[in-house]
Amino acid sequence: MSRELKPTDWLIAASQMKGIGRQTLRKILPNIQAIPPDLTSLRQNLPEEVEISRNKRQQLLQLNRQQVISVKEMLKEKGIGAISIFDPIYPKNLRNIPDPPLVLYTLGNLQLLRKPMLSIVGTRIPTNYGKQITFHFGRELGNEGFCIVSGMAKGIDAEAHKGALQTCGGTLAVLGCGIDVVYPAEHSWLYKEIAVHGLIVSEYSPGTKPQKIYFPERNRIVSGFSLGVIVVEASARSGSSLTVDSALEQGRDVFAVPGSILSPQSMGTNKLIKDGAKLITQIKDVIDEYPLHALSKRDGLKNDSEITGNESKLLDIIENTQSTFHQLANASGLPAREVADAILRLQLRGKVKQLPGGFFMQVQKEGLTNAKCIINNRED
Repeated sequence: MSRELKPTDWLIAASQMKGIGRQTLRKILPNIQAIPPDLTSLRQNLPEEVEISRNKRQQLLQLNRQQVISVKEMLKEKGIGAISIFDPIYPKNLRNIPDPPLVLYTLGNLQLLRKPMLSIVGTRIPTNYGKQITFHFGRELGNEGFCIVSGMAKGIDAEAHKGALQTCGGTLAVLGCGIDVVYPAEHSWLYKEIAVHGLIVSEYSPGTKPQKIYFPERNRIVSGFSLGVIVVEASARSGSSLTVDSALEQGRDVFAVPGSILSPQSMGTNKLIKDGAKLITQIKDVIDEYPLHALSKRDGLKNDSEITGNESKLLDIIENTQSTFHQLANASGLPAREVADAILRLQLRGKVKQLPGGFFMQVQKEGLTNAKCIINNRED
């Protein structure tokens, strides 16, 4: 491992120190950002005029180069990524909220951070109606190129992730615990699927157990990533209201799916509509708000666009046969995310179409097809 250290490395290591929270780190952020590559101890870059408590100062002054290197090596051994607010890949939307996370631990495809995002939230005890609507919205918005963000909780969150996993838009799960802690435990399979085909993030150090206070903090990140928040089903006193509060504070759009006036699970969403949230009953209601982001509305993906090397390679593979997504990845030797991007662009040009069972075949007819890229057919 390279021994060259960046301000991000020092910030990540400092954030893992016991008793050092976001407020303290925010006060010393300019000092960390100005750290030179050859710094040996934080003692050299923490002047007396920085207003933090004596105990926290003494603790931070102990942070040295070897400890920072040890944290980097520990994360690498565990296969955990980490980015900070200093990094270019850190999403602009999230950076601009009132209280952005300074560090994000990651598992999965960081390229999803470059996609337009929409979050879907709701009750942990949805009706069958709520489950069906959520899965449908997650899948179809993913097909439009949006990355679907949620909190991997039971109910609506899980359905949103499952729907989006079937698309090239992908899904991002924000945890209210350490990145290496699966909560709830019964979502172990979902956690693994998102880690492989999507992205998992957490602002909490690895190993951090879930606590009630962490979930409202997580919700501000769910909405912070997103252009807008979609609430499918929520009771009158739903935790989703905290996400909506964060969304409104952050200037995000709020959408709500109407439900039966007799259903307790729809009392919260119906009230949101009365209070001014945009009522939505179809995908078009959402994508019409973001014409520059939806794939079906974008220019620049025309049939006569130049074929890239990856696209040409996939066309050669399926010239006289039919292949699944995983067969294309294996035969081409390309990373899964590159196969997903290439096959989606070929579909949008009408050069490839998808058949039942998740198979892809080459077509001669020009035209726009549904932007679907099945990665995982699991729906239960």
